[in-house]
This record gives sequence, structure tokens and C-alpha cells, in this order.
Amino acid sequence: GEEQLQWLKQQLADAATAGQRAIVFGHIPILEAASADWALLYNHDQVRQLLERSGCVVAYISGHQHAGGYAERRRVHHLTIQGMVEAGASTAYAVVTLRPDSIEVQGVGAVPSRTLLLSPAASPIALPGAPAYR
Repeated sequence: GEEQLQWLKQQLADAATAGQRAIVFGHIPILEAASADWALLYNHDQVRQLLERSGCVVAYISGHQHAGGYAERRRVHHLTIQGMVEAGASTAYAVVTLRPDSIEVQGVGAVPSRTLLLSPAASPIALPGAPAYR
């Protein structure tokens, strides 16, 4: 909803002003390429554009799509964690380590390990046809 979007926008503006990087967690994916069956958050485009324009978001991590997924778009990593429900006799979880230049995902069971490289700190992005971030 609009109230939550305004809250998120303010949190990201504060992080950007402080020169911080941000990781946003949500239950449902917001990018088709990171979703096995493309069931996305109802206002996924609006949320995704907000994250991309912020200049401080490095990753969006979600669940919901039990098959998992991964994609990178405009310097934001979109990681959908596999669900334990379909792991069978195995398991599905990850240990995440934050480093200055990367996010290290050490997967266990159904979750693959991966290194998400981070771009240097950036300025807010002006997307074509989109209003200015602030």
C-alpha cells in the first residue's frame, strides 16, 4: 500500500544519504526473471523501480516461489530462496555473509551457493520516464 511505499522510500532515502547499502527482504518476488512461475507482488513494478532508483539497494531477497530463482537488474540482485517444502529428505536454507564487495550465499541442501558481486556505491538512478527519486 501507499503508506508502506512511503515508509520504504524514506528508509532508502535515509540509507542513501548516510552512504549505506541496503538489502530489502520481502515475501514475494518483484522481478519475473527471479521467479519460477512469475507470481509476483501485485505492485512489483512500483516497488522494483523504487529500489532501482534509490542508488543504495544492492539486493532484494524473497521466498514464496519454492523453486527459487536469481537475476540481476540495474545493479540490484534479486534472489528467491528455495523452499524447504519441496526439499524432500534434504533441506533448503543458506548462510549469508556480507562483505564490502559481495554478498556470499552459502547454500545448504536445495539452495545453491553463489557470490553476488556488488557495484561501487552509486548515485540514485534516473530511469527514463520515471519521476526523480526524491
